[in-house]
Amino acid sequence: PGSTPGAPQEHVSEFSALCATLIFATALAFNLNAAAWSAHRSKCKLNLQVAFISAVAAWTHYEMWKGRDWYVVYGGATRAQSGTVSFSGLRQLEWVFTTPVLLLVVQNLHAYAFAALPRKDKTGVEKDEETRAKSSDRDRKKRSKKDQKAEHLTGYQPAN
Repeated sequence: PGSTPGAPQEHVSEFSALCATLIFATALAFNLNAAAWSAHRSKCKLNLQVAFISAVAAWTHYEMWKGRDWYVVYGGATRAQSGTVSFSGLRQLEWVFTTPVLLLVVQNLHAYAFAALPRKDKTGVEKDEETRAKSSDRDRKKRSKKDQKAEHLTGYQPAN
């Protein structure tokens, strides 16, 4: 359909299209199940995005299996022997709808992976101790070298 006689076509066999439909439909079911049972919002979001991609791919391959694929023909190909090239319009639509979502999946996967890393958060006591240590270091630097030397020899700190 929609092709020029003699133009090479990218055709998917019925069996391959059926297998791909079943694989993507299974992936869709698994991802919907994982999203439904996920306790983490970010993981649920990730599963739903992958489920969308699987749904689009399953539909595309179902249409191919049923023989409803359509082809776009380009008649100005200088490197093709026949001068024309055709490609699957369904595949182009599939890529148009899934590629942006794939980029979001990568971004969310990155965020999910880094959220799972252990963090060393400081408690309130640790923050107070760090603040006190910094202020005493500043005070110590302000004192003259003579006072510092006297303090070192005698252990006496003059009151300011």
